[in-house]
Amino acid sequence: MAHMNDRKYNASLSYGSLSLVLGMGAAITTAMMTGIFPLILAPLAIMFGIFSKGAEKKLSGSGKHGLTVATAALAADLVIIGFYMHSLATNADAHATLNRMSMTMYGISFDDTMESLEDQLGFSIPGFATEEELRGGTSGSGAEDAASPSENSSEEVQEFSPEDSGITEDAVPYSGYSYT
Repeated sequence: MAHMNDRKYNASLSYGSLSLVLGMGAAITTAMMTGIFPLILAPLAIMFGIFSKGAEKKLSGSGKHGLTVATAALAADLVIIGFYMHSLATNADAHATLNRMSMTMYGISFDDTMESLEDQLGFSIPGFATEEELRGGTSGSGAEDAASPSENSSEEVQEFSPEDSGITEDAVPYSGYSYT
């Protein structure tokens, strides 16, 4: 019988240790502001922390610590994500930066992506405002607004090309391959 109790105790320690490791991973990735990883690691750590109870009446020590760390990391990550979303929704400069990043990475601005999504869904997404609306301009979210630049806009969208960065073939370390 003693052997069976040892197994339960070891399983609860294993789950508790796993909870603590995942909780610390969630805390580290929260500190790195990765956004998505804590949303995956923290719930797993909480789940394994609860499993660390096993047949015992109490959670294991490492299970308690894993639950605490994971809960704190999840709460902090949700606050960071909420702050980021709020700044995107209210700060025109942050929204413009998102549009430029989206244009550079995907070839389409974030505003155009969201308007396309709204068109496909058939309804307006609550809380979404375009960069122009944040700057005080008017937007009808129609195709005519996207096709022509706004008369109220004081700045033009600058296209990025690799030549603008100042990097030439001479600046790239020699790899043995020809660039021509």
